[in-house]
Amino acid sequence: MNSWLRASVIGATSLAFGGIALAGTAQAATAGFFNADGVGIRTCATTSCTVVGRGYRLQTFNVDCWTDGTNIGGSTVWVRGRNAATGVYGYSAAVYVQSSGNGTPGSGDRWRYYAPHC
Repeated sequence: MNSWLRASVIGATSLAFGGIALAGTAQAATAGFFNADGVGIRTCATTSCTVVGRGYRLQTFNVDCWTDGTNIGGSTVWVRGRNAATGVYGYSAAVYVQSSGNGTPGSGDRWRYYAPHC
C-alpha cells in the first residue's frame, strides 16, 4: 500500500473513531416538568437574579444540569434548562421541577441523580 493511501485510511479511521468518541461525550437534556404555575426562570441559581421567564404547571423543562443555590422549600438544588413551550433558558428552583423519571414530586434533591452537576 503506498504511503498516501495508508495515510488516508489511517486519517479516515481516526476521524471515524474520533467522531464516535465525541458523540458519546455530549450530554443529553433530561425532560422534567413544572409542578406549579408562575415558576421563575432566572439568570442564575439565586432569588436575587433576574427573572427572564416563567414556567407553568405541566410545561416541559429540559434540564441539562443542576447546581446549588438559594434554599427554597428545604432544598438548595436548582436546575438549568429550557422551557420547551417558550424557549426561555435559565435556572429554576428544583422543588418546582418534577422529574419525568422516578422522582418524588417536589423533591428537588432527586435531580442530583438525573442530571450532571453544572
